Amino acid sequence: MQNTQISQQITDVQISQPITDAQIIEYIEYIQRHINDLLDCERLDVLQILCNSITDESKIRTKGGGTEIKFKDMNFSDIISIYGYIKNKITKVN
Repeated sequence: MQNTQISQQITDVQISQPITDAQIIEYIEYIQRHINDLLDCERLDVLQILCNSITDESKIRTKGGGTEIKFKDMNFSDIISIYGYIKNKITKVN
């Protein structure tokens, strides 16, 4: 998927007010519940979102047969972007 398509899907999540800690926790829980519902190619898109962000690449690690990053090492904008991407994909399936 091209970066412009990923960006369009991310912008589908509208942020009109400041994000609270409770909302970030909700987004993290949503990501944890649904990340495995994505196809492999869609998980690669999530990795691309992280690689294109300001997240320190040394925090992104290869683990087992996949990739790992701790939520504490991600900035809020990355969490929001990934949440929006996953929500968009899950909504299209249902």
